[in-house]
Amino acid sequence: MKNKARKRNKIIAILLYVLPVLFFVNSYFLMTTSGEDMAQGANQTPNVIESAASWFKWSGRASDAYQYVIIKYYSYTSFEGSFSNFVFRLLNIALVVVFAYVILLYIFRRRPHLHIKDAIIANMLFVILIYSAHAKVLYRGFSLINNYLFIGIATVLFCLPFINNVYKKREHSWLFSIWMLVAGFMFGISHNLTPIAFLLAYILYYLYLRFIEKQKNVISQNLRGWKIAALVGLMIGVAFCYIVGPGVSGYTNSNYTLMYDYVSISDIMTSPAKSFAKIIGHMVSNFNNIVGPLYLPIILCGAIVMLTEKHWRVKFKKWTIAEKRTIIALVSFMFAYWLSVSQIKQLTRLYFPAHITGIILVLYIFYHYFREFDYKKINKKLAMVFMAVLICASTFAVIYRTCIAFSYYRAIAPQLQTIKNSTDSEVCVDRKKNLEKAYPIDNFVQEPIFEDWTMPEKVYDKTVSFCRE
Repeated sequence: MKNKARKRNKIIAILLYVLPVLFFVNSYFLMTTSGEDMAQGANQTPNVIESAASWFKWSGRASDAYQYVIIKYYSYTSFEGSFSNFVFRLLNIALVVVFAYVILLYIFRRRPHLHIKDAIIANMLFVILIYSAHAKVLYRGFSLINNYLFIGIATVLFCLPFINNVYKKREHSWLFSIWMLVAGFMFGISHNLTPIAFLLAYILYYLYLRFIEKQKNVISQNLRGWKIAALVGLMIGVAFCYIVGPGVSGYTNSNYTLMYDYVSISDIMTSPAKSFAKIIGHMVSNFNNIVGPLYLPIILCGAIVMLTEKHWRVKFKKWTIAEKRTIIALVSFMFAYWLSVSQIKQLTRLYFPAHITGIILVLYIFYHYFREFDYKKINKKLAMVFMAVLICASTFAVIYRTCIAFSYYRAIAPQLQTIKNSTDSEVCVDRKKNLEKAYPIDNFVQEPIFEDWTMPEKVYDKTVSFCRE
């Protein structure tokens, strides 16, 4: 009986791990390039140095430069084009797995295992994220995918040693300090806001140690060696972005200011009352955007913990000092990032780092209790229902996203073939066949390949525009 239960749990664990990966495999290999991808040069001859330099000068962040370079290697579909098209779509899948793996390191404080509890948490990470609007950056278009995977991985990799240090302080070699200096620089140039939010969160964390925990000599005891190297690298990266690059001016001197109600420094100086009223409104809106999708997971996780504690009388371990500090660090980063984006509102993709931090926080707290669950004491049927809900939610996401991607590919492929076979230098396409369809769940819809704001587009070296109606 025990062997059968172990095999069953192993099969369930594998399924819980595989379903999220399958979602991205199907998404990335069935996706056509989006209008934004086309506008940035998909399937065009790459010029790595020139492309990276020109885009960095506009946006001041390495993630944009990275995605602007590699988008050139993507063909319009995965069923055509060069070998590089296949390689970079495969690389996207690998980077999503790496991103999720590092996030699980935060939650488990160790490597994830092929164990039912670990698999449940991993699948919860997928379900909570994929059903929120923030996940759109991971499947709407390759420009978004490459951009925000770069930002996400750079952030979690740089911050991980700091979280590890909360649990176990140890001396590192000078090679690790050099590595953190380079990592700090890369993190500093990865995004306009995450480095600033990290520095502010770092200050808030040290204020907590000094005034809440009443630690003396906080800076001298904690800020040394590789941490100094990491912060120096970060500040050099930020300075590089704002001196060599434009900082955030590439965005603030564009249509973003009108679309998302940007409040500039000059606005604050000339109309302080009106500007601060706007900023407060932005903060309320942004808070709901970042935290809103987490309300239901928080309620469900809290209900499970309370039911387990009261009904089955499970005794949970008390929070350690290191665990409390980790929670403070995560909350500090969310708070700092929320403040950092208060000059603009309702730009959902911009809040991705804060939302990911919120998911880590929710699952980190839930796992503290969940790891103490004993299936011998808890109703097994209830546990099976919980796993069945996760499997159904994941399976639905995989099937629904696959159907959307495939149906869109079937609609677009003939038009791409028509453009390719045309002998004219200018070709028109039917607008109605290329705009997004109305789907019951908008979350899993990708960006259309032809959009008003990107037209005319260059496709197969031909100028493509919408036909006149």
